[in-house]
Amino acid sequence: MSQLYFAYGSNLWPPRLEQRIGECVQIGGGVVMGYRLRFWKIGSDSSGKGDIVKADPFKDKVYGAVYRLTKSQQAALHQFEGRQYEVKELTVTTDNERLLAYTYLARSDAIQHGIIPFDWYKAFVVRGARHFCLPLYYQKFLQNITVKADPDIERNALNWAIANFRLSCQERTREV
Repeated sequence: MSQLYFAYGSNLWPPRLEQRIGECVQIGGGVVMGYRLRFWKIGSDSSGKGDIVKADPFKDKVYGAVYRLTKSQQAALHQFEGRQYEVKELTVTTDNERLLAYTYLARSDAIQHGIIPFDWYKAFVVRGARHFCLPLYYQKFLQNITVKADPDIERNALNWAIANFRLSCQERTREV
């Protein structure tokens, strides 16, 4: 399996991923053609988590980020993502090249239509998209995702602390 990982959900935000597996190498933003982003994977907290599903190969695409992980980081990430996802290798196009990277796709028994993510989960995705300079229209799409407040005060505070972590590099946007 490739040591390149394509993140499109909460792991798109580097502080979220690094809180889980330690400091990792950021390759940069990229796109996977023929997939569509959904927030219907049931999380252990009963909220919606990110998933990508096969869709129109000419029209649909999912933007995200490519990270280079060590074997131990891969093992740690597999523990976090759990048995509700399948690992799949996909072609990711970056500004400079096409790469093979693995990602996680929700198993059909882990999908529930109508669930929505918590506000802090969306913040991870939106801030990651901004950090990796994903196209502005895609960032706007992410900003328009419906969310709900997390009723667990402790979990909410912990995740907002990660979401509000300031990175040393400047966050930018780009038009595409």
